[in-house]
Amino acid sequence: MMSLIAVISVVAMCCLVVEAQVTCPPVPAPAPGSTELDLTVESLYFLYVDGTLINDPPNYDNPTSADKISLQPYTRLIALQAQMFGAHGGILGSVNTNAGSYLVTSSSWKCTATLASGWEQLGFNDTAWPSAFEIGLNGNHALLGYGCIADISPDANWIWTAAYTGSSRNRNVWCRGYLPLCTENNPCLNGGTCLPNSAALCLCPEGFIGQTCDIDLNPCRSSPCRNGGTCTNLGSGGGYSCQCNSNYTGSQCETFLNACESNPCMNGGTCINGGSFFRCSCSVYYTGSRCETGVPPSCGSILRTAANASLPSGWNLGCYIGVGDEIYWNTPCFALLQGLSYYGSYDQLLAAGGNFGCWTTRDSTSSDIYNACFNNYQQNIYIRECSSCNFMAVCIRFP
Repeated sequence: MMSLIAVISVVAMCCLVVEAQVTCPPVPAPAPGSTELDLTVESLYFLYVDGTLINDPPNYDNPTSADKISLQPYTRLIALQAQMFGAHGGILGSVNTNAGSYLVTSSSWKCTATLASGWEQLGFNDTAWPSAFEIGLNGNHALLGYGCIADISPDANWIWTAAYTGSSRNRNVWCRGYLPLCTENNPCLNGGTCLPNSAALCLCPEGFIGQTCDIDLNPCRSSPCRNGGTCTNLGSGGGYSCQCNSNYTGSQCETFLNACESNPCMNGGTCINGGSFFRCSCSVYYTGSRCETGVPPSCGSILRTAANASLPSGWNLGCYIGVGDEIYWNTPCFALLQGLSYYGSYDQLLAAGGNFGCWTTRDSTSSDIYNACFNNYQQNIYIRECSSCNFMAVCIRFP
């Protein structure tokens, strides 16, 4: 039979084997868009965020209650000096956002027991510092026995410089931890390189400056000139200017120019907009830059104009050839209509809807004119067909 001592030993061994770790509850999510450092230390601490001392957190000397410190965007470095007054101690903390926790205290931090100048600043070279020693997860620091510290991630470890061996421990430690800003959410724009441990957040490519390389020294790169305008970089003085095409104006060529807005073309002329200028397309009866000048009717380059011709209503022009024009006496009437006002030749006149009439006579009567003009009587006659005639008369009707 197994002795009582053996049974107790077996039970003790079983208990040691099955002893479970405490699992702390998740951290309540901070407000959307905010980043919060929740931190506690046994026994007290001095906190620096990106090299700036955070004055008197309310629970800096109360290890059972976490301090809440709001972090600014682009925060990279948490550095703190921790002091242990009792027999045991440690540092516990996590950075929490609405999306979850990160930068929990763990061996990813670096801790040393030796003070060095500038240790709290960005740019300090901590590559020779040893990794922090993980004592136990939140809720599992056996020597402290605090249980779960509310608002700190269950994945955070109590850390210090080394394990406890009897009375051997470091009373003062200096620790540094980097937020994963450059790896998880690179803030550097326009191809900038994020620097996790540098006074400057980003190393900017040529042509860009600013904390996040957000300032473009070449304002023309964003194509600010609209509607086909040409951008000119004004150089070191800053700014740009836009050279607009003829249809637009404004600092960014945003305003459409309409030179036809005032209806400058007269007498039914059509305005063609050129932006800063216009051109008028006139009817055949008018000319000039604004169609302001009427084009007088003309019998053309062969026929003579009859002064005070008596024509039926709707007919515009009376013309003739006679004595002195013998060179054209054998020319059909239609061929004499050359160089007419507005239409040039008889066929163009007819195509536009006009007409003409011809007759030969020595002493014409109103009946002759009526028949030739009113009835649009086009004739191919010429003077030689009428031996007793000494002139040919032509009447013209424009459309």
